[in-house]
Amino acid sequence: MLYALYALAGALLIAIVVFITVLVNLSKRLKKLTTGTNGKNLEDAIYQLMHDHEIFEGRIESVEQTNARIDRELKSAIRGIATVRYNAFADVGGRQSFATAIVSEDGTGVVISSIYSRDRMNVYAKPVADFSSEYELSNEEERALKEASKIFE
Repeated sequence: MLYALYALAGALLIAIVVFITVLVNLSKRLKKLTTGTNGKNLEDAIYQLMHDHEIFEGRIESVEQTNARIDRELKSAIRGIATVRYNAFADVGGRQSFATAIVSEDGTGVVISSIYSRDRMNVYAKPVADFSSEYELSNEEERALKEASKIFE
């Protein structure tokens, strides 16, 4: 029984040493935190940080709204452009005919094509919606539209 009391006293002594060590470390940390300030200055600093945090939250919300607006506008901006040159007629060389597709991310735009022959040149414009046109597109116009839309894949 006496050994049990010695063991209990030893355990309590170890616990006291551990608690004192923790207390000393906490005191050092508190002293380091408040060095050069008094409690009022520290409280003012915390309130200032809270105020600054509220300001930054407002700015972040503003930036997020601006970012969302830019994303919406970017979807309708012309960014996909491709041109396909070709020979429309066997007797005319130099690939003077062309089809150019100009489209936005939401699939709206236009396909402009020019067919060149020795005695004249015809220009056509076909509106595009959802990356297709209500007018029949030639193979070259389809190819130009497909290449212009690759940027959005």
